Amino acid sequence: MRIFITGCAGSGTTLLNRLFLAFEDTDVISREAPLRELVEAESDKKFIIRKRTFNQIFSGSYAMIEAGPTLLHQINMIQDNDIQIINMIRDGRDLMPRPNHEKYRYCPRWIDSIDQIKKYGHLISATIRYEDLVTDPDEIQRGLVERYGLKVLHKFSDYPKFMTFGDEAKNWIHKNRPISPDRIGKNNGAYKIECADMMHEFERALRYLNYT
Repeated sequence: MRIFITGCAGSGTTLLNRLFLAFEDTDVISREAPLRELVEAESDKKFIIRKRTFNQIFSGSYAMIEAGPTLLHQINMIQDNDIQIINMIRDGRDLMPRPNHEKYRYCPRWIDSIDQIKKYGHLISATIRYEDLVTDPDEIQRGLVERYGLKVLHKFSDYPKFMTFGDEAKNWIHKNRPISPDRIGKNNGAYKIECADMMHEFERALRYLNYT
C-alpha cells in the first residue's frame, strides 16, 4: 500500500511522517518527496510512506502546483496507482506570520490548499487535524490501524523514542521534544497582517474547516 501525506506547510506533515516509524513493515524516509517518487518506489515493505513536496496537491497554492507537476497530472497518478492520501489540516491562524518564507506567501498557500480539499476531497483517504494529533496521538494511531490494517510497534505518544532516521533521530531524542499541544492557539492575531488582503477568503476557509 502506498500512502502519501499531504497538507500545507506547518500542518503536521513532518510529524505524521515520522510517526509512521511506530508501525511494523513501513518504508519511510525523512525528506520530502514528490508523488512521482512514491509511484515509482520499490520496497519489500508492505507500506510505502512519503511526505509531499511543497508543490503537491492539497499542500501548496495553485501557483506552486502549476510550477511543477500539474494538478491534473497528479490527480491521474493518484487514481491510476490507488494512492492513499492522508491529508493534514490545521487552524491557519497558527501558521502565521511567515511573510518571507521561501518564495511564496503562506496565506494564499493555506487558502488554496483548503480550496483543493473542497474540489478534490474525493481523492483523500483520511483527514487528520493537527490539533487532534497532538492532543490525543494514540487515538489517531488507533484510527490509522483500523483504516489501513497497520500493526503497532510503538505508541505514537512514545515519540520521539522510536525514531530511526540516523543522526536526525539522535538530535530529536536529545532535544526531548515529545508530542505536545502547546503550539495550539499561540498566535497573537499576526494572521490579520499577513492575510489582510485576503481576509474574506481566509475566514471562509476557517469556517469550512470548522475553526471558529
